[in-house]
Amino acid sequence: QLQQEIDRTRGFLSRLLETTPNPIFTTDMRGILTFSNKAADELLALHERNSEGSVTAGDIFLGGEREAGQIIDYLAERQGSVENYETYISCGPNSEVPASLAMSYLYDQDGNPEGVISIVQNLARERKLESEIQRNEHYLATFIQNSPDAVIVLDEQARVKTWNQGALKMFGRSKDEMVGHTLEGLVPPDEQAI
Repeated sequence: QLQQEIDRTRGFLSRLLETTPNPIFTTDMRGILTFSNKAADELLALHERNSEGSVTAGDIFLGGEREAGQIIDYLAERQGSVENYETYISCGPNSEVPASLAMSYLYDQDGNPEGVISIVQNLARERKLESEIQRNEHYLATFIQNSPDAVIVLDEQARVKTWNQGALKMFGRSKDEMVGHTLEGLVPPDEQAI
């Protein structure tokens, strides 16, 4: 009956690891890969590497063996657990992805570290969205700056934050003269309430 319970638990853990969308892999303390779930196999392109022999953490991290050693040192400094470690993961020849890892020691029966488990979050989609947002912000800033219409943005204290070329033409004052100052003197007193 005990063996059946052990088998049920193993089966559950196996299904859990194989169906999670997050890549999970483990290494021993020397950095040799000891386990990878299906998502990690796909991300790390392990089917392409298997013919080369054992895979190491140095093969996984873009920083190679040096970064793998630094991670072990960093884990020791952080009492065996690190969240949000950002790096680049090698996904086979000439391919890498930005990733955030949660890593923790795996302990033996005596409480000594015998390996490291890493859970990977692929940041490629987030980086692509960040890049797209930056491009859009740049486009908008360029559009505003070069608009023939006066565009003036004020902060909470009614000081100028943005002063474009149209405002320069309309008021005859440069961006350097106006940013950080109020519009006092530019707008007639009877129109300031608008």
